[in-house]
Amino acid sequence: MKKFYGTFGLGHKEQGFIQPIIATDESEAHKLMFEKYGPKFAFIYDEEQFQQELKDGFHTDKEHFKPLIQEVV
Repeated sequence: MKKFYGTFGLGHKEQGFIQPIIATDESEAHKLMFEKYGPKFAFIYDEEQFQQELKDGFHTDKEHFKPLIQEVV
């Protein structure tokens, strides 16, 4: 399982938050975000991409929701 991060664009009520996601791959992370928020999110980053976003000064002031976790059967 890998960690991903979902973000929200301007105008979304969740725009001040980050949604951590634990999933097998980015496609599954996207499915979890869509199930929870519909099309009301902006981007999904993997761990490396998100760390670069933080390093570049983005998302540093946002709170994190409780992680969405993919159920594996």
